[in-house]
Amino acid sequence: MIGPLWAALLACGGSAGPRLLSINGESFRGLDEGFWLEGEPGQVVELQVEYRDRKGASVRALWPGAPLGLKPDTQGVNATWVVRDDFTYQEGGLILQADDDDGTRSSYTPIIYSVSPYIFDTGLFSVR
Repeated sequence: MIGPLWAALLACGGSAGPRLLSINGESFRGLDEGFWLEGEPGQVVELQVEYRDRKGASVRALWPGAPLGLKPDTQGVNATWVVRDDFTYQEGGLILQADDDDGTRSSYTPIIYSVSPYIFDTGLFSVR
């Protein structure tokens, strides 16, 4: 059902949003995996975003759900994340938006932020 609708939108002149290629050189493989970003408390993590927009439009980034300490670059899509001492885990995302003659086009990538190493406590075991 979605396939024919998407094809119809493209045929009417709509186009797909910018595509995320990598963050810090780590390739993005698809929405089924999302993206996992790790840092140590107090660490400054530079986030270098590589993308492709098939129409060559200027692109900006939005970081919904980003942890405190993440500062987007006002000139582009990159960001700097200063990992707080009390930070453990948070889910967020990256939206790449392009503006051109077709209007605003965007794409979304889920991102998980965590400290390294983050240990999941399931409560099934007791460690003494």
